[in-house]
Amino acid sequence: MPLNDNDMYNWKCEILSESKSYDIISKKIANREIAGISLFYNKGSERVSLLAHNTSEILLSIVTNRRIIRENNTDMAWYIENIIYKLLNHNVRLLSYQLEEFED
Repeated sequence: MPLNDNDMYNWKCEILSESKSYDIISKKIANREIAGISLFYNKGSERVSLLAHNTSEILLSIVTNRRIIRENNTDMAWYIENIIYKLLNHNVRLLSYQLEEFED
């Protein structure tokens, strides 16, 4: 989400370098704005949205092209292995995480 979007969640679609992403997120957090970015796994189609109020409150949400098993169930093990464990391997301190799935 761009700077000064006034909580409108006005998502932009562009590829950013790591340094540019860091700069925008740092400025948004300094301005007490919610920082939002979409993350794609290894340039694939699996995407999660990251929303951060600050560096200690982060929400990751599966948005589109989720990995599924058995017809329409989310492959939670894949997300634990490829997101949660990788965060832990990079010394990100997780106080808790919760996995939920809702049916239409």
